[in-house]
Amino acid sequence: MVLSQKQRKNKLKVAFLLYKPLPNVMGGGDIAVWTLINILKRIPEVGKIEIFAISDRGYEERILGNVIQRHIKGYGYPERGFSRFLDLLCLFIFGFRPSLTLIGKNRKVVDALVEYNPELLIALSFQVNPIISKFKSINNKAKIIAYTDSPEVLSAVFDYLEATRLPNLLKKFVRVLFYKRYIKFHQKVAVDFIKNSDAVVTPTEFDKEEILQLSNINKKDVFVIPPISYKENEVKKLRPTSKIKKVVFVGACNFWPNLQSIEIIKQKIAPKLKDIEFIVVGKYCKPQKEGNVNIMGEVKDLDPILREADAFIAPIVSGRGIKTKILTYFLYRKPVIGTSLALRGYKVKNNYNAIVEDNIDKVWRRLYELNRSNEDILRIQKNSIKALEDFKISKLKQKWIKVLRHGK
Repeated sequence: MVLSQKQRKNKLKVAFLLYKPLPNVMGGGDIAVWTLINILKRIPEVGKIEIFAISDRGYEERILGNVIQRHIKGYGYPERGFSRFLDLLCLFIFGFRPSLTLIGKNRKVVDALVEYNPELLIALSFQVNPIISKFKSINNKAKIIAYTDSPEVLSAVFDYLEATRLPNLLKKFVRVLFYKRYIKFHQKVAVDFIKNSDAVVTPTEFDKEEILQLSNINKKDVFVIPPISYKENEVKKLRPTSKIKKVVFVGACNFWPNLQSIEIIKQKIAPKLKDIEFIVVGKYCKPQKEGNVNIMGEVKDLDPILREADAFIAPIVSGRGIKTKILTYFLYRKPVIGTSLALRGYKVKNNYNAIVEDNIDKVWRRLYELNRSNEDILRIQKNSIKALEDFKISKLKQKWIKVLRHGK
């Protein structure tokens, strides 16, 4: 049951702190916030919810019914133009970024939070750490929750670097420069952000372990809660597949891990399986056909394509975090073939409810072998939904109740 605003009087007052307004929070942040607000609305002890977002201009808007998003003019992340250039220049010359060290232009954000006086502040990502630090010095009663990936997510930049065609010597120079200046500084800020919080919520066990290694936070203060969810009525009816003829990959072409996956499909998988059509759907993808690979680009309605698919593929070898597309794949009750990186955060068991293969050169063989066994296909289809046991709204609600009551 979702409570009305009237019923929420004298309840826990909640604030979200974002470094960008919704939509357009990077790294799946939009979905994470939408999901969490939806869950918090179902918890009786939660009252008013407002979003405080750093913006290029100040105004208020209503989203998700009666939730207000306050756009507060300040220094967002990343800010464009000359100010951002100076910010990065300062990093490479002096070893720190003013935007992530000093309160500066974001004092207005702190003032707005102090005036709102939340009992619970949920901060999304380390970029807001200077605001958290200042707010905490003024209001030490509010409970602060860091809702974040591991700081090691920053090292994903090296995945992109290795995939380029730059000379190895130049790659080594960039790696050293980035680690000493960019990565090392940002990881320090991220660890400070974690230490400034009363509890930390991460999307996967992998993130939790990395956070515990990088900081001295008590493991009892770190919770693993997926940032995405599904409802029972979203699960598609099981339609047994006898033969795999169409395999689908979904991913926007402005994101390097997706581009990398598409190239893997084109070069290492599709040429070995001529009798299977590989369909690629995603924003910013140029429609084209190459042999048995059909890049469709952006489509208005994805549902018919996913319904007609016989299997889904995710040969993802770079990037971090939990992949939301995988949840969609499992909801359609079709075999999913992917790397352990692609399937991270999901309850998968190889050959039981998914095909897990980290050797990219062997992915085509696993798909070929699966296609020879109707029994294997049906077993994986029937059990695929079990990979989403931790993503039910009811389960997520119970986990967040534990977070809210933590430390009482």
